[in-house]
This record gives sequence, C-alpha cells and structure tokens, in this order.
Amino acid sequence: MIAKSIYGAQQLFTEKRNSLFSVYDKLNLVITIQQNFDNLLIPVDHVSRSKADCYYVSQRYLLRAHTTAHQVDLISSGLDNFLVVGEVCRRDEIDSTHYPVFHQLDTVRLVTKDKLFERNPGLEIFETDERFILCQHSAPLGGHLFPVYTTLLGIGKFL
Repeated sequence: MIAKSIYGAQQLFTEKRNSLFSVYDKLNLVITIQQNFDNLLIPVDHVSRSKADCYYVSQRYLLRAHTTAHQVDLISSGLDNFLVVGEVCRRDEIDSTHYPVFHQLDTVRLVTKDKLFERNPGLEIFETDERFILCQHSAPLGGHLFPVYTTLLGIGKFL
C-alpha cells in the first residue's frame, strides 16, 4: 500500500510522467552488519548495535534496523535520486506506539553545490565566518544551530 501511494504521487514525476526517483521496495531484509552500522559510521560500541536492540541472524548478518542501511550501496551504484521503502526490525517493547516490525521510507536526492545554489551562487553549505565555524565544530546538541537551520530551510524550499 505504501509503495502504491508513492508510485501514484504526482510530485514524484515530471510533466512527461518520467519518474524523478527510482523506488526500491524489494531489497533484502537480511543485511550485513557493515551495511547496517559500519557504512553509516555508527561506532562499534554504540548502543544501537546491542543484541537487545537488533535481531541478529549470525555474527555477520542481522534483520535490517533501518532502510538507511541501503543508501551507501545505492549511491555507490551511481544512483542520485531514489526512495527506499521497506520493513525494519527492532527489538522494541510492544505498546501503543511501538512494534518490533514497521515500515520506513528513505528519500535521497543528491545535487551538486552549483545546482543547489544556482539561483544564489554566493551561498555556502556551511558558514565560513570564524565565529560560526567554532560553533559548528564544538557546539553540543542544541547549541548554535541557526546557520544549519537556515541552510536546511533553504534546501527544503529549493527542492
């Protein structure tokens, strides 16, 4: 049902009905630890890797904990606009808002800086002013996020 809704969404197609995004909704649920964690730079000691949080099939494989696990492989294959839809499995306590298997959707659209800022070529992805560089590298979560927020807002409006 989710995939049918995505395929039918008008904004995903050009005027000539060419798809703007490739849709991947049949990728394998069993993936490697490298795909699920290492490729996404999740530290070896991170809590999300624990057996209490994931369904491990073996020492090398597990049931996908998030669809983001497929992004590196798809980008490496040359794709730059795609959707990944699929079930994900996490060892959640079942209650009114949690269940161990649910659907997730990732949308990826890669663009060059020139394309992203073609209307405003002077814009930068990161601030270059020294006072903002210090904040961007050392601020704790919830610290000075105004440059990041405004950049993301601008990207969202552009897309």
